[in-house]
This record gives sequence, structure tokens and C-alpha cells, in this order.
Amino acid sequence: MDAITTVVKPASSWIGQVVDLGPIDQIAPRCYMTAFFCLRLAPGIATASIIKRLQRMIFCAIQEIPQLATTVVPKNNSREELELCYLEDSGACLTFKDYTAEHLKHEWTHGSFEDLAKAHFPYEKLERRTLIEGINPNEKNKPLMALMVQANLIPGGLLLVSALHHTVCDGLGLYLCNATLAKHFRNNVEPESNTLPIDFADRATIITPDLHTSLKDLPDWRLVTPGEQFLNPTNYDAASLSNLRCAIYYISEDRINQLRDAIAVPTLRPSANEAISSLLWLHVVRARNIDLNKYPEVKLSLTVDARARMCNPMVPKYFWGNMCEPNAVARMPTTDFSSKDFLSSATQRVRSAIKNVNAAAVQRLVGMLVQLPKTTSITWNVDRWPGPDMLIVCLQSIPYTAIDFGPDFGGCCEAFRLQIGDIEGKPDGRCIMFPPRKGDGRGLEVMLQYETSTLDRLDADKDFTRWFERRS
Repeated sequence: MDAITTVVKPASSWIGQVVDLGPIDQIAPRCYMTAFFCLRLAPGIATASIIKRLQRMIFCAIQEIPQLATTVVPKNNSREELELCYLEDSGACLTFKDYTAEHLKHEWTHGSFEDLAKAHFPYEKLERRTLIEGINPNEKNKPLMALMVQANLIPGGLLLVSALHHTVCDGLGLYLCNATLAKHFRNNVEPESNTLPIDFADRATIITPDLHTSLKDLPDWRLVTPGEQFLNPTNYDAASLSNLRCAIYYISEDRINQLRDAIAVPTLRPSANEAISSLLWLHVVRARNIDLNKYPEVKLSLTVDARARMCNPMVPKYFWGNMCEPNAVARMPTTDFSSKDFLSSATQRVRSAIKNVNAAAVQRLVGMLVQLPKTTSITWNVDRWPGPDMLIVCLQSIPYTAIDFGPDFGGCCEAFRLQIGDIEGKPDGRCIMFPPRKGDGRGLEVMLQYETSTLDRLDADKDFTRWFERRS
């Protein structure tokens, strides 16, 4: 069977029910998080058995996480809010494509799984338009499935791609979703104790808003200007861009430890996150040749999972929803990027910014959001393109690469990749820090998407390449 599609609709008892979203869900990027799990296929696995396991996988996952069968729809109010609805004619979608089959093999032009592995699974060979269909609907306000999955059989491997709408959950939710899918994909019956304790607490009330907050209390946010796109801190003419590329860089565990030791700070030794973020900030901004007069200050944003930082009430470790706003935001004068003390100063600012994302900060943001006329009235106060600001999506502590898909598929994936929204040819100033890959120990990969000229300058920067090696 070359291609097959299965839609798992909600149980009849759920039809018509609605999941009310919380304020943080409403300001999550209104796009899909697309996860790519690159799985090595054991010899002799029949295609029919793969399809059967995939269908069981998505059906059982939805029994465990019913919200995966919802549809993201506009709420009928003036605040431009969204909600999750259990619809009779929609649900979670699974597609299987066999790119080794005669009728489809011409559509897959990137060789075998081994070819991808030798090239370190580069983004340009993991094309979203080939590996998952239907996540860029052209019709405005078209209802969007919460979850879409496409399994792509290629010579020697399976590229399992899942797209979860960001409104449904954040990066931890993406992990919980895929860990649940993988559990049901493995070809064995497991004890109930292996089920992750996902908590479906009421999103709308789990955070107590600080209603005394005003916009001046949120310097990292600003009002959206007329005609501006919500949560899109870029402004460019696509025709004027030179060639863009998603590059993968790798830093080994030994070099991470050496970097942490090399950065002099007055108190605790820098964490790996603090040290790597500061190093990336320094060298990327330098490589971009930022105009000091036009941009006197540079901001670095980092994602922070606030679950463990909340109190009154506490938020469960595996709370299902969005809990990664506000970002930690560090600032540096652009002139400081030529200082020999940059890394020490930047590391302290990064540490302080991360520490400042506490319960009070989340409550202030929520307090502001509930007072606004629309949930889309404010946006991040950054300029990531053509401006100098950066966002590092910190996924390195979320164990995506430890998810076990079973021995027929190599156990854990050989590489994990992620796209947030449609980034092909669209620079957004995001860097993604991935969890360790199989065989890399505690070394880490990062993805940077910039013009090739910027990446070439990074590759020529010996103070950068002493720590990082370019993989793709």
C-alpha cells in the first residue's frame, strides 16, 4: 500500500464539548510544532505490520490524551480567542507514505536512511512539504486539527513526523504526545505504571492573574501596531533575502565543560544552558554584522518552562497546556559585543533573566492579558529580523531523544529535528538547542537559521569553531 490516511475522530460522548484555553495558550504561536523522529528500520519488517502498528498507535494515544482529537477553532467572541472543540467530522489524522514503492519513490530524492545519517539529518532534506501534508491550509480561519502524524518509509528507515498545534500545548506537551505515541507503537504490552501522569488541570484557572499589572510592568511586551502580524517579530521583503539555510552545529560534552570552566563569574559555575546561550549570542550577533548606530541594544530571549516555578496554586510537572511564557530576556549594549569580558557579563545577565521568570512574572503577564480587549493585542517587544535579537528555544532538557520506539525501529531515534511554524525561506531569529543524540553522550546540537553569508562568517570564526563543529 503506497499511501493510506486514517482520521481518528472523537468518541461520540465527547462530540460538541469544548476545551477552554488559558491566557498563555491564547498567546502561544498560532502554528504547528513539527517534530521529526528519524528511526532506523530493522531488516525484514513488513510494511503491512508497520501500518497496523501506526494505526493502533494513534487510536490508543487518543484514548489516553483525548484532546489530540480536538480541532482548533476561533471562539465566538470579540477577543480573537481560540478554543479546542470535539467535532463530529474532524479528529487526529495519520498518513502513511511508502517512498520505497514504485509509484512514490520518485517523490523522495534524498537517498537512504544511511545517506541522511552520514549528512547528520540536515533540515533541507527533511522537507515539511514532503514529509507531512496539510499543515499549511490556504483558507483563512479554516479549522485546524490538533494533531497530524505522517509516517514516511524510506530505504532503511522510517521518518515519523508529528505536528501538534502550539495552542494545544508547548514543548513539554509535544514530548508527552510523542512519548505516548511511541509507547503504543512499540510491539509489546506494557504495565499501567509506564503511563506518564499527564495532568489535565483547568487551563483557564490554573494561574491566578495579577490584575494590578499594566503594560509598563512588562517591558518585554508591547502593543501590536495596526497591520502587524501577531507574534511575528520579523519584517523583511522575501525577494531581498539572500540564500537562507538551517545549519546544525555540535558541541561535545568535554567542550561544554571546558566552556563552563572558561567563563569567569563571581558565584556559581555557569550551567551548560547559560554558557552555551552566551557563547551563541556573542558569535551570532558578531557574524550578523549588526549596525551599532541603528541597534544600540541586543536582546536574547530564552524559553523557560514555568511549571515548577508556580505557586498558589502549584502547577503539576506534567500539566497539559502552554506554560512557557514569558520568555527570559537578557539585554546587552551592542558595543559590549567587542568586549573581552562579554561572556562573563552575558552569562550573569542570562542567569538573572532565567531566574526572573517566576510565579509573579507569569501572574503579571496573565493579569495583563485578561485586561486587554483582544488576546492578540500585545506581542514580544523584540526585533529578530532584520534586527539583532535572538530567541533560543531550550529543548535540551526535554528527553525527546530518549523516547523508545521499539527494537524494530532502532529503539530511540537517531536524530530529532523540530520546526515551529513554516520556516522554509522565512528567517525568524530562532535558535533551537536539542537534547543529546544517540551516540553523542551529553554533547548537544543547535540549529541556527541565517543567511549563508552569516553562517560562513561563523564558520570562519576560530573563537566559535574551537567550541562548535558544523554538521550540516
